[in-house]
Amino acid sequence: FFPRVEADDVECYLTMPAGTPASRTLALAKQIEKAGIDVIKELEEKYDQPLLKYSLVMLGVHQARHGPKAGVPTQGSHLAQVTLQLVPSEQRKGVSAAAIVRKWRQRVGQIPGAEGILFQSELFSLGKPIEIALSLRDEKELLQVVEEVKKELAKFPGVHDIEDSFLPGKDEIRFKLRPGARSLGVTLEDVARAVRHAFYGAEALRVQRREDEVQVLVR
Repeated sequence: FFPRVEADDVECYLTMPAGTPASRTLALAKQIEKAGIDVIKELEEKYDQPLLKYSLVMLGVHQARHGPKAGVPTQGSHLAQVTLQLVPSEQRKGVSAAAIVRKWRQRVGQIPGAEGILFQSELFSLGKPIEIALSLRDEKELLQVVEEVKKELAKFPGVHDIEDSFLPGKDEIRFKLRPGARSLGVTLEDVARAVRHAFYGAEALRVQRREDEVQVLVR
């Protein structure tokens, strides 16, 4: 019902599993960036005109342009966003942002282990062309159904960037005191603090180093 309005940049949003090290996410983002730059260079040679102004990789954040999370950054070491800023559309004769995204998507292909990868070239959107809501009490069964639906959608020509909203959280350890612990004066807070200090370290002192204050942690 509404015309598509192209932007003067194309973007890729990479989502890895929660807890993925930032170094791993950055390496994949750089790989995606290179694929996009290579595609644009090929198009520049083919049409004999400049197309790219600059490229940008943002690590640890998704800054969505449109959708339910537009304007609200999502943060985490498992997130990365790649932006290729193009020359204005009036200077790109015969080359649309949508065409660049299509070739970029094909060049990137599948990212091993990625939870989702989304490409965008539109200035704004009223929502995803296809969106399905699934609900089941059994989480394991729900995830199986989700994968089956995604496989079926992938069979339709022109359907791409298929992803689901399920993101497993980080592993956590829960502690529970034995009945006799409190009689010995041990609290759950004591145990939690001891475990935190064992992994992260306990602050022993702070040292002033020029204009910086340095924390000294002991494990």
